[in-house]
Amino acid sequence: DETRGGGSAACGRSTSSTRARDALGGIQAKVAEEREERGRTGHARNTRGTNMAIATRPVAWTHRKGMKDKPRRSSTCTTTTTTTTPSSSYASVWTKGNGRTRQTHVVRARETTRERWWEKNCPPNMKDIHSTQEFVDALAEAGEKLVIVDFFATWCGACRALFPKVVEIAEKNEDIVVLKVNFDENKPMCKSLGIKVLPFFHFYRGASGKLAAFSASMSKLKRLEDAVSIHNTARCSLGPPPALQEFPDVAPAKEAEHAN
Repeated sequence: DETRGGGSAACGRSTSSTRARDALGGIQAKVAEEREERGRTGHARNTRGTNMAIATRPVAWTHRKGMKDKPRRSSTCTTTTTTTTPSSSYASVWTKGNGRTRQTHVVRARETTRERWWEKNCPPNMKDIHSTQEFVDALAEAGEKLVIVDFFATWCGACRALFPKVVEIAEKNEDIVVLKVNFDENKPMCKSLGIKVLPFFHFYRGASGKLAAFSASMSKLKRLEDAVSIHNTARCSLGPPPALQEFPDVAPAKEAEHAN
């Protein structure tokens, strides 16, 4: 009986060892399969049913003296795995090296295809101004049409709130021209024109030059509408637009061509 019991215990230990070896072999096979798949597709399979994008670079190996068949990782070598999701505003970066694993969250800009608010629903009679020369040329090309210059900034909340109303005014009055001037892109020109508050509006028309200059907001929308009704009246041409006092050295491109 003792012999039988001892044999049974030995058999139990042998069975447990076999199961442990089988489990270890299964794990090793799974790891090898994951490595092969990562090297082939650049993606690792996730047990939760999602795919993680892998950004890796080859691992450098060094050899010890006298142990050419036993490579080891270089102490300066790291492998990086980046996990991102389209809806998230950050990326998880896993860095492995020197026997340590570290996770870092890197903030990234949210990918979006939304149209920028200062370019949204603009009719054909609204134009963007990117330089002083473009500004002078646009005033010269307008002739006797009423020109409204909208000075704004992309970070200005009042500018953003008022912009849809400016678009409505441009749509209702197809015979006027609205010039949009981004303050941050045209700071020297805006300073020369004395722009200190945003949003700010200038009104120009033909030979009369500048007709009005004032600041407006949603609470002062009527002031903007009244200025349009006052200055956008029918009249005969009184001559070409005068040169801007703020830019005496900047002439319209067409006049410069004729002068040459």
